[in-house]
Order: sequence, then structure tokens, then C-alpha cells
Amino acid sequence: MTRNSKTTILFITLLFVAIIGIIGIYFYFSQDKQNRIDLYLSQKIDQLRSEYRVTKYSYQHLISFFYDTLYDDQEFLRLINQPKDKKRLYQKLLPYYKKLKKYHIHYLSLNKPDGTLLLNMNKPQLTISSKKRFLNNQNSMANKLLITFQKPIYYNNHLVALINLALSYNVFTKELQKLFHAHYEFIVNKLMVQGFAFRYGIYSFVQSDFSPFFYYEKISDKNDDSYPQVIQKIKLKIRNKIANQLLQYQDFATYINIDGNYYVATFLAINNDRFNIGYIVSIKQDNNIKIFDTIFWQNIVIGSILILFLFMMLFYFAMSRIKFEEMATVDKLTGLYNRHKFQEIAESEIKRSHRHKRPLSVILFDIDHFKKINDTYGHDIGDAVLQELAKIIKKNIRKYDYAIRWGGEEFLILAPETDEKQAFAMAEKLRKAVESHTFPEVGKVTISLGVASVDPNESIDQAIKKADNALYSSKLGGRNKTTIAL
Repeated sequence: MTRNSKTTILFITLLFVAIIGIIGIYFYFSQDKQNRIDLYLSQKIDQLRSEYRVTKYSYQHLISFFYDTLYDDQEFLRLINQPKDKKRLYQKLLPYYKKLKKYHIHYLSLNKPDGTLLLNMNKPQLTISSKKRFLNNQNSMANKLLITFQKPIYYNNHLVALINLALSYNVFTKELQKLFHAHYEFIVNKLMVQGFAFRYGIYSFVQSDFSPFFYYEKISDKNDDSYPQVIQKIKLKIRNKIANQLLQYQDFATYINIDGNYYVATFLAINNDRFNIGYIVSIKQDNNIKIFDTIFWQNIVIGSILILFLFMMLFYFAMSRIKFEEMATVDKLTGLYNRHKFQEIAESEIKRSHRHKRPLSVILFDIDHFKKINDTYGHDIGDAVLQELAKIIKKNIRKYDYAIRWGGEEFLILAPETDEKQAFAMAEKLRKAVESHTFPEVGKVTISLGVASVDPNESIDQAIKKADNALYSSKLGGRNKTTIAL
């Protein structure tokens, strides 16, 4: 088989593997993205559930305060113990009721312990009076469409009445909106209001845009702007997507992209005594979903680049294996990398630096008056100085830095993830370590250093040239000095 044939087969094989790898990366990160989104949507459900509980808890506190105040009113307790004078009882409760209405608690009633109604401060009305079957069941049906609170009333240690307070889900969602700055609404199961034009105070039920099987409470206020255009768009765009989930009456969340902005719609199921009542819905602009999408495509791009880069590297190394095997990579005298190895290291590091826009610096230095050392003590002692210096270099650089014997008494350090200031600090540390060290036979030795960063789109040779000029400036400045390239 000819060399060209081997090259072609190797290229096709590696390319096929690269394509399979890219496809695998796509499916892997697609699943990873979906897992991230599912987890995030689950957190949004927990968040809405917490918002619901916190808001309801605040109303419970308010009602408990009202109850304690009422319970201390001895005249009220006497009237409730002998409830024949309902008009007087009504007048007694009226000031309390007016205060509760300021907090949108419009429903207040008193019942005997057996459930018989004593007094209803605000009775729900039906616009269609012929629906007698609703009237007969209005307490059970209406109460399911309200958030209700019940407290016992005791007189002389005997249970004499039950006080019931309630507020509309519409009011409740308005309070959520004030507290948590998003769009909230309550949608109710069609079966709960089917056949009735039910009105409670100023609220009525209208078919929801989410689904024909659900209604929502709407304020009969001409100035109400609770349904901005974007909310309408969201409802219409997700209605088919959520149709089946809505009928399951379980908490869920979904997201949608409207005009470049992401929104999360969260549905909290409301169930009461085996009745599937409906959902509290939260709609919030949330571009975290966009971040997941961005991460997904970044992973795809980076993964594909890495695979293609690996493909090229494997192809290159396969074709150049003999050449690289013949090349020595370590300087025999000092144990540091030689210039051949440096070319391999530099090519990889500068590509990584440019690709990820990360800093990369070089430090070029040599031994001051090294010729004098050789002339005075001989080349064997000079070699010993080079070996001792190599040990100092290894001790004073990081694990991911590269130390190279550049030639003769000249050395180079390639420092990834390092800008000029950091490289200068590294060079000064090395200079002081050499200056304070006592070399066998020779005694004190100093070095002069030049520091340069690899600028964007700059070759490594240009950076080394800058470092060499800086090194020359250190020599002119009196030696034993570090200079940063201009």
C-alpha cells in the first residue's frame, strides 16, 4: 500500500470518528440541556408553592389578629350565645367587617356548631336565579372557589359558633403580584362553574385563553390592565403544549420564547376535598432558560472544535510520528525542555490562549558574565552552574509553566494563564532566588531577565523578540534586573 493510500484511509477513518463524536456530543448536551431545564422548572414550581404558602400564611396572621380582637369583645360573645337579635349582631360585626374589606376579605359568616347559618355579612349572588340546584349547594360550591378560614367561638368553655372568613382567588393573586412582581391569575375547572353565571362581589368567571376547559376570575373594571398583550401571546402560544398537562391537575411549569425574551409559566394545582378546582398560574420573564440554550450551543461549538482539533492533531501526529520520535525533547545537561520541544509546547499554548482569550507570557533570561565564569573556572564549572540554575528554576515555577534551555547560558519560561504583571512577579522571584543562592566554586551568580506577554494575534516569535529586547534593556541597566517589554 502506497503512502498516499495510507494517508487517505487514515484521513477518512479519523474524519468518520470525528463526525460520530460530534453527533454524540450533540445528543449528550441536548440531554444535559433538557435535564438542566427540567431541574430549573421544578425549582420554579417549588418557588410558586412557597409564594402561595407565604401569602396564605400572612392572611392567616391577619385573620388570627381579627379573631383575637373579636374574641375579647364580651358583648359580641353574649350576642353570639343568644343569637336571636341578628340585626344587633350584624351591627356589632359591621365595623370589623369593614376593616376586613380593606384587606379584600369580603366574606364573613357565622354558623352554629351543627353548620346552621346564623349570619352572612356578604352573601354571594347568582345572576341567573333559576339555578336552584346551585342555591341549594351554594355553600359547598362557592367555598371551593374561595380561600376560606374557619375559627371556633367559645363562650364559658362551650362551642357556640364557627366564624368563617374568605377571600377570592382573584384577590389572592393580586396580592401575589404585589409581593413577587410577576403576573398571577387563578383559572378554575369548567365543571366548577358550568351552567352558572356565578358572581361573587365584583368578580365574574370568563373562559381562559389557556384552555376552553378553564375559566378565570375577571374584575368588572374598565380600567383593569391585568392582561397585557404579551401575556395573551404567551397563553395562545402554549395552549396546545400544555393541553394534556392541564387536565392532569398536577403541578407543572413550561417556558416560551416571545420576541426574543423567555418566559416561564408555572401552574400550581388547587385541589379541595377530592375536587380538582384549578390552578394558580404565575408568568414571569426569565432569561435563565436562554442561558441554558447559550451553554448548550457553547458546549456544542467547543466540543466540536475540540474534536476537530483532536482529529487534526491525531492526523498530524500519525503522519509525523517517525519525525517526532527522532527528535529529542529534553536538554541533556540541564534536564529542561529544549527548543524542539518548545516549538511543540508554544504552538499548543498560543492556540489555546488565542482561542479562549487567556493571557500567556514569556520570560527570557541569561546568566550575567557567564563567559567570565567559563574563562575563570573552566567549562566544567560553567556546566555545573547551568545545572544548579536549572534546579532553582524548577523550584520557582508552577507545575503548568514550561522551562526551556534556549541556548548556551540563555533560558526561557513559557507561563500560561499569566499576564505581564504576574510574569514580572514570577521573574523577580526567580531573580532573587538566584541572587541569594551560593553556587559551588563560583559563589554568587546573578541573572538578567526580560518579560513579555503574547498579545492577541501575535506569534510566539514576536513575543520572544519583545522579551529579548527587554532582556537587553536589563543588561544596559546594570544587570541583575527584570524589565517588562514595552
